[in-house]
Amino acid sequence: MNSRSLNIIINGKYAIPAYISVSLILSFLSYKLSFSPETGERSGILFSSFGVFLEKNIPLSFIINVLCTIGCGLLLLYLDKTFSLIRQHTSLPLFFFLLFSVSNVPQNLHFGNGIVLALLFIVCLFLLYVSYQTSDAPKAAFSISFLLTSCSLFCSSISLYIPLFLLGFYQMRALSLRTVIAFILGIFTPFWIILGSGIVVYSEMHLMKAFSFSFSLPDIHHNILESSIIILTVLLGLFSGISNLYHIYNDKIQTRAYNGFINIISVFTSLFLLIDYQHYGDYWPILAACVSLQASHAFTNIRNKQASIIFYIILTCYLLPYLWNLFRN
Repeated sequence: MNSRSLNIIINGKYAIPAYISVSLILSFLSYKLSFSPETGERSGILFSSFGVFLEKNIPLSFIINVLCTIGCGLLLLYLDKTFSLIRQHTSLPLFFFLLFSVSNVPQNLHFGNGIVLALLFIVCLFLLYVSYQTSDAPKAAFSISFLLTSCSLFCSSISLYIPLFLLGFYQMRALSLRTVIAFILGIFTPFWIILGSGIVVYSEMHLMKAFSFSFSLPDIHHNILESSIIILTVLLGLFSGISNLYHIYNDKIQTRAYNGFINIISVFTSLFLLIDYQHYGDYWPILAACVSLQASHAFTNIRNKQASIIFYIILTCYLLPYLWNLFRN
């Protein structure tokens, strides 16, 4: 980017503390002033959703969700730093993730499935990426499938990502018979532990919940703010992904594999949002995490004056719904 002032905002010495401070202020204002209906959450194969544990303590639910959101953003930065997903050092992944999260007020005010799934998703990305062309891939495969399946006991939406991570091992050139066996064992192990210990019996398990989805388009009339933010984020991910394709051959093969998997997850999460929109809160933070990385990569590839204009347009498009939600009552 040629704009010096914009570069200071994005990569300045105090950019990260500034992002966190501003997000805390904006989150607190939305908590105090805005109206935020509860978002739908899908329960798990065995247990209630994560949000149920704090639904009666709204202040604590808000505080934990905000802290987890900041934690997700920092993990994205660490992921980029560890695996060099983006060519140059930048704090954009944190900026975009906090921007997306704060602008979607209903999701930002309540602790629930979405933020837990996002944290788990980023952890699984670490495990997947370290398995690139290594003999330790079966260990990573078992760990990932075990974590995802365990989480599906509380939120069955995450079960949709299990086959995608198996595809991820193919993307990492680490798919072998041993990896597939380890992955399958990781899926069944949580059930073996629970059934074997007598915590529950088979008749209490609701396996079909993981695969029962009712196709429903967004009710834009009643959810115009949330719908506009989600549609904008999907479009930003789409255009960022396409833009990145023009520069992908300048990256190392390993980096291509990393970012390629992010693109795959972004596309499929957009589809999951469409086919299961009534539980969009389960998928939204994962989409926000993916698009944060995609958009960050795209902006570091654009080095002209138009980049500054596009950046401020995106910033305005996300802040307007936030302000509308803040003052409409």
